[in-house]
Amino acid sequence: MLTVKFNQPEEYLDEMSKDPPPDKIVRSTVIYRGSRLTPNIKHVSVLATYLSKRNQIILLEHYCGDVWVGQDVNQKTQQKINEVQDKIDRCAQELGLEVRDGTLET
Repeated sequence: MLTVKFNQPEEYLDEMSKDPPPDKIVRSTVIYRGSRLTPNIKHVSVLATYLSKRNQIILLEHYCGDVWVGQDVNQKTQQKINEVQDKIDRCAQELGLEVRDGTLET
């Protein structure tokens, strides 16, 4: 299965508008990935996916900031997370789609 990957929410949402999921479900979650430079930092991203009518996974992975291990997400990073998730929610609502937690994987 092919994956079409975007890093910018606007590009992902444009694709979703042009080719919405036939099952009307979009998945969205926040992921924490370890830094390659230091084990004390996690990179925080919003990950959103849906399955297109072409049987492709359409994926957004948008970096929002970093968090130190054992610390809460800072206000600036949380604000970016909220902004991206709100954009996804608004676009999905306009298209009559449902946003659910999680992600699609192959």
